[in-house]
Amino acid sequence: MPSLLRVYVPDADAAMATAVTHGAQVITEAADSAWGDRDGRVQDPFGDIWWVMSRVEDIAPDRAWQRMSEPKYADAMRMAQETLDAALSGQASGVASVPQHPTK
Repeated sequence: MPSLLRVYVPDADAAMATAVTHGAQVITEAADSAWGDRDGRVQDPFGDIWWVMSRVEDIAPDRAWQRMSEPKYADAMRMAQETLDAALSGQASGVASVPQHPTK
């Protein structure tokens, strides 16, 4: 099982591009999240998966949950789940579930 690391950087896209030039493979393309981050995942040559994130806007938690129903953010979350599942399972495709609000 690889290590799974989450790091915040000033520019997620630039950090991922640098990682790729040093041998990493993109697991999840960078996308904007409902909670105000831009993030993606790369797998380094040792097999570890890095979730590379940058804060692009401050979003209140209730607003983030509202945004999860917008196609742009729902698709980004689904892709993040599916690509991580595929990478960890070794399958060609992965599965995703609908996010559940913690108070519902």
